[in-house]
Amino acid sequence: FMAKSQLFRQIAPEGYAVIPAEGKAGSRLREMIPDDVQVHTYGVEISGDSVAKDVKYFRNGTSFIWEIKGQEHEVIIPWIGVFNLENALAGLTAAVACGVEISLLVDLIGRAPGVPGRMQRVGEDEMFTILVDYAHTEDALKNVLEALQPLREKSVKTLIGCGGNRDKGKRPFMARVACELSDEVIFTSDNPRDEDPAAILAEMVAGVEFHQNYQVIEDRKEAIAELVENAVRGDILLIAGKGHEDYQEIRGVKHAFSDVEVVRDLLKGERM
Repeated sequence: FMAKSQLFRQIAPEGYAVIPAEGKAGSRLREMIPDDVQVHTYGVEISGDSVAKDVKYFRNGTSFIWEIKGQEHEVIIPWIGVFNLENALAGLTAAVACGVEISLLVDLIGRAPGVPGRMQRVGEDEMFTILVDYAHTEDALKNVLEALQPLREKSVKTLIGCGGNRDKGKRPFMARVACELSDEVIFTSDNPRDEDPAAILAEMVAGVEFHQNYQVIEDRKEAIAELVENAVRGDILLIAGKGHEDYQEIRGVKHAFSDVEVVRDLLKGERM
């Protein structure tokens, strides 16, 4: 927070600051912003200068009524999850503050491309939904899985691993979050680096001793295949941890590997 707040401390006179309308972070930022800076607030289903109301989440996007400058506009964005909605709203609000026409923004954001590896939908199969996301911390994984709950028709199935040579303490907690917010979970390898993949997985499993809804498949390609090939109509499949990465780091060597490409090959029937 302190690092990001430096951006707001340095805004030039008569500049603009866009901050959350509610919450601790927004309140703290407001106190730091110079008096000669215009502050614009945004929020979801609350009061503010720029507000998203009547929010509806779908598997392929989010719709809402955008209230700004006393007017209401119907907006559809091609992303899901409240965090994506908040980010979009912050961007829209900043653009309006800088003088961009609202009608243009409404049109453009509806056609904006998603960020690779961030709740990225792979394939157009209508039977089930496959999402690839970079979530590799307990909090990030929790946010993603909570965003998926309102969209479930049947099961939420999650594939997750933990990187080697990184924070070991998060491993059991990430595993626990996955099991608590998913119907089925696969623990697998994710950039083991210089550590033994089996040892990393054992530390994850230690956090879910009271859960029975998981399995361990060390090879990531095999794990993804297990997840995809056993999906049924209505399932939501989340492949988390690597997102946009196009490698798997093992013993100092980066091997070509992309979750997205592995899924696409599977959907085309190209089993490893």
